Amino acid sequence: MRKLQKSIVATVSYAKRYKARLTINQVWFRLFSKKRFSQKEVAAETKRMGLKLETIKERMTDNRKLLKSKKFCDDYLSRVPSIRLVGVTGSVAAENSRRNEDIDILLICAPGTLWQTRLRLWWYLKRKKIPHRKYGQAEKADELCFNLWLEENRLELPHGKRVRKNAIDLIMMKVIMDRDGVCQEFVKKNQWAEKYVANGYKKVLSTKYSVPNVRTKQNILGRIINEVAYWGQIGFIRLKGPIKYIDKNQAFFHETQKE
Repeated sequence: MRKLQKSIVATVSYAKRYKARLTINQVWFRLFSKKRFSQKEVAAETKRMGLKLETIKERMTDNRKLLKSKKFCDDYLSRVPSIRLVGVTGSVAAENSRRNEDIDILLICAPGTLWQTRLRLWWYLKRKKIPHRKYGQAEKADELCFNLWLEENRLELPHGKRVRKNAIDLIMMKVIMDRDGVCQEFVKKNQWAEKYVANGYKKVLSTKYSVPNVRTKQNILGRIINEVAYWGQIGFIRLKGPIKYIDKNQAFFHETQKE
């Protein structure tokens, strides 16, 4: 079996695990291969293999969930200077979400602001009574789930997170807000993903997002607030269970699934 054929089979099989059917463009973009192939090559090979793929994919569930996250970003997240990037990940980004699933959100913050930003977000959600997934609780339909946090000075995923699933999640992320090219820097810092999905990685790397830059001025008081917010939240998280992949600059509130 040729390398391209193996890659196509692996890509389609992976999607089927999540009950997803792909279009030809999605197969090319998500192709599991460290070697890049052209869209024509992938299209010709899938035709030769006799694969039945989707022709047009328009999912109202995904669109509705994405619009909800965009609205929340416009209403609040875009007004917080310390937030540098907002991206939708998971099943919504993969265009395969179900009605009962939540909306996974990745946030990248300015250096030294992650934990005070998270505290500020928590207070806003509580005050406005906005449904959101709480740490340690099961997902509910359409709830916002802020489960991925990074700081701009620590964009590389930990070695334990550098797996195929996170590589494809990286390239499929729907960017809602990006200040000063943080998304491109994020992709560059995670070049390990290219060995899993070379086509998609190069495509995302060449895509530019940008909104007017707003810098957060760091001062002693801000650093103290962030430090206090960190230790306070870590203490609460420890009550919920073991801490893994969480430190002052990064926080992953989900487990990496075994492949």
